[in-house]
Amino acid sequence: MCNACEQKEACTTSERGRSVSIHPQEEFLQELRADKKTSEGRARLRERVVAEHSLARVGQIQGNRARYRGARKNTFDVRRTVAVANLQAVARLRAA
Repeated sequence: MCNACEQKEACTTSERGRSVSIHPQEEFLQELRADKKTSEGRARLRERVVAEHSLARVGQIQGNRARYRGARKNTFDVRRTVAVANLQAVARLRAA
C-alpha cells in the first residue's frame, strides 16, 4: 500500500495513493505476448487471422443483435449470413 511506502511523496499527491488493477487473465495474456515474439507463434497468429476476418465479416453483415426471438430462428439466420459471406468471398476470388 502507498501509505507504507517511503517514496509516496515522489510518486503521487493523492491522499489514498495509487491503485493498480491486474487483469484476471494476466498470466494468459503474458503467455500470448511471449508467444507473439517467436516465429512459431506468429505463424499460428497468421492462421487465426483468416478465421477472425471471416467472423468479423459475418458480424458486419448481421450486426450486433439477434434479429429474431428464439434460438432456432437465429441459428438459421446466422447460417444464412455465413452462406452470404462465403458467396461474397467466392465472388471476390473469381473477380481477381
